Amino acid sequence: MKTTFLVLFIIVSFSIFAQSVPNLVDYQGSLTGLDAIPVNGPVSITFTIYDNETGSNALWTETQNPVYVSNGLFHVFLGAVNAITDTMMNVGLE
Repeated sequence: MKTTFLVLFIIVSFSIFAQSVPNLVDYQGSLTGLDAIPVNGPVSITFTIYDNETGSNALWTETQNPVYVSNGLFHVFLGAVNAITDTMMNVGLE
């Protein structure tokens, strides 16, 4: 009886945990100014995912502020501000 309860508890706990994990995309990039000099310091960056190469239809967007840039390099987790849905995570995988 205790074993059955323990197994059931683990399954329920895992399914609750799996549903609460956010869809985040680990993203890093480089940023330079118009003068091609690497940016340093905090900036505001808007990230957008489009459904095609021309950028005519935005599927998702978020602005992160501040993003800390050091020698032009930055690192963010996309989806931290505006959730990325499971459907979005599969875009382009068909």
